[in-house]
Amino acid sequence: MSSGDPFGLFRMSRTYGNAGSIIVYPGFIDLPHFTVPPANLPGEGRFRKRTHYVTPNAAGVRDYEYGDSLSRIDWKSTARFSKLMVKMFELDPASDIWIAMDLQASVQAGQGDESTEEYAVKIAASVARFFLNANRNVGFMAFGNRLDIIEGERGGQQMTHILEALALSEAVGDVPIGDLLNVEGRHFGRHTTLVVITPSMDQSWVMSLLTLSQRGVKVAVVLLEASTFGGSENSLMVVSSLAAADIWTYLVKQGDDLSNALAPAGESNEATAPGPR
Repeated sequence: MSSGDPFGLFRMSRTYGNAGSIIVYPGFIDLPHFTVPPANLPGEGRFRKRTHYVTPNAAGVRDYEYGDSLSRIDWKSTARFSKLMVKMFELDPASDIWIAMDLQASVQAGQGDESTEEYAVKIAASVARFFLNANRNVGFMAFGNRLDIIEGERGGQQMTHILEALALSEAVGDVPIGDLLNVEGRHFGRHTTLVVITPSMDQSWVMSLLTLSQRGVKVAVVLLEASTFGGSENSLMVVSSLAAADIWTYLVKQGDDLSNALAPAGESNEATAPGPR
C-alpha cells in the first residue's frame, strides 16, 4: 500500500501479508461410455485383497486394537470370545488400473489448450476420475520434468494426488513411453489393466505393450492424432500395428468431443474411437 500528500512531496509505503502460491488442477469430463479390457481374474471371490475400507465382504475377525472404529466391532464374536473383536474386510475382485501418460517433448504437437499435452492431461484426469468413482484402485506414471509414480489406491485422496501430479507435469522429458513401460513394468501384474495416453508415432512402444500383454496385463491405448494438432507424422502405421496386435484403441483428434471419442463404436452418436476387434 502506498500513500502521500496531495502535492507529492511525501510518500509512504507499507507491505502487508506474504506471497503465496496455488495449484490449479486440470479439468476433466464425464466418460459415460469409456471401456477397457477386463483383467483375467480367477473368478468371483477367489482374488481378494485385505483392505481397511468397510466393504460387503467380511473376511474374518481379529482382536480389537486401539483406534479401531466401533462400527467394525462384531458383537456376536465379542460375546463368544468374551473380548472385543472387529471384522476384517476384503475388496471385490477387480483389476488394478494404471494410467501411463507420455510426456516426451519431441512427440508433442500443438500449442496451448489445443496441444497434445493438454489433451493428454485432461484425458488422464478424466480416466482417473472415471475409475476412482467406480471404487477401483488407480495408479499413475509419467516422465516429464520429473518421474511421477503414484501407486494404486482408491478414494478421493488418490484423485487429489493424481490431479496434483498432472498440474505440475510438463512435456519436457526425453524418455520415450516405451522405455518408461519397459523399466517400470514391474508395477503391472497379471490382474492389471494399463491405459496408455500418447501422441507418439514411433511403433517401438507397441512392442512394449505386446510384451506386457504376454505377461497377462490387459492394455488400452488413447492415441492422440498428432497430425491434427500440427504434427508432421500420420498415425496410420501405429493404428495398423495396434489393430494387428489386437490392442484396444481410441483415436483422438484435435477438436474432438472427448466424451464421444472415448467411447467404443456404437456407444455414442459420434464415436471416433475404433472399438475392440
